[in-house]
Amino acid sequence: AYIEYREKYLNAPKLNLDRPVDISLELSSLCNMACVYCYHNDKKNLPFKQNIMVPATFKKIVMQAAILGVHSLKFNWRGESTMNPMFRNMTKYARDLATGSTFIDRLTNSNFKFDTNRDDIFEGLSFQTKVKVSYDSFRAEVFEKQRYLGNHALTTANIEKFYNWPGR
Repeated sequence: AYIEYREKYLNAPKLNLDRPVDISLELSSLCNMACVYCYHNDKKNLPFKQNIMVPATFKKIVMQAAILGVHSLKFNWRGESTMNPMFRNMTKYARDLATGSTFIDRLTNSNFKFDTNRDDIFEGLSFQTKVKVSYDSFRAEVFEKQRYLGNHALTTANIEKFYNWPGR
């Protein structure tokens, strides 16, 4: 099913499909970092308003995607989705509507700016088919230079906790 999805994703313009191949949802356009290569580095001149998606909007979109049989939901765009206070509930809702051929994908900076005691975030991540982590370097000084406001030790601890999360 994944290979079929990727084929459709890569060739969608040529295939004249009757539904979207995937949907990207911006659960949050906020970011807790200011990476040197990102527009979040200049908060005063962002080309968009920072906000979070409300659950009603999320549920409406995800329900429509489920009815259409969309094969992939991606919870990333311009911000860090885990900053949405309803992240866990939203990802659970999407997982509960997903069919066997639905992929739920998330890119995270895994630097949640809190100790590794936020089990709601890790549970929310575990509801997804795939979680990708932006982890620029194993060397703390390189990581923290690129991921301004990042904490290499915290990011590593969060990755380790999620890697060992029960039922992941």
